[in-house]
Amino acid sequence: MPETGISDDLIARASGWIRGAERTVCLTGAGISTESGIPDFRSRGGVWDRFDPRDFDIRRWRASGEVRRRYWAATRDTYPRVLGAEPSGGHRALARLAQAGILSLLITQNTDGLHQKAGHDAERVVELHGTRHFCVCVDCGERMSRLAVHERVLAGEEMPVCGCGGFLKPDAVFFGESIAPDRLRRAVASSETAQVFLVAGSSL
Repeated sequence: MPETGISDDLIARASGWIRGAERTVCLTGAGISTESGIPDFRSRGGVWDRFDPRDFDIRRWRASGEVRRRYWAATRDTYPRVLGAEPSGGHRALARLAQAGILSLLITQNTDGLHQKAGHDAERVVELHGTRHFCVCVDCGERMSRLAVHERVLAGEEMPVCGCGGFLKPDAVFFGESIAPDRLRRAVASSETAQVFLVAGSSL
């Protein structure tokens, strides 16, 4: 086994707490997906090295065609990497805990869908910040497959729009947007009733 710097005694105690709990909930963040080739936000080579964080403000997205054009041009290369990413050992371990009935609910800050790809039941995953695998219209709220939108971008559409004429964006929470109330309520309620709360890959 790789050296973790964590004592065997502490690992055994943590395992006992998890196995003895009636309700265990886990929160995951970007760190669990870096092994899968999905960069986090703040590390060198991360998302903010390649994108201006201000471009992910919903007000700026609505106001600037150049911001939207720049984003969609960049995703010609970046979205296929997300599609092709494979779950990490962490994703698979959590999926096994859920399949064994040990993990009651998984809450993730990630939008990459790798927990579900690892075999985690989608009904037991709360994607707090949404998903990159769907797009949503900023005007009418219609959702559609991101893959279908990506194919339109590859075909030359610079700024994809909905049938209603509204701009499309990834169905992920931008700065200036709120987390969907139903997701937030479920995450909070489950966290408050958990006997064990795990955190993996997140600084909270």
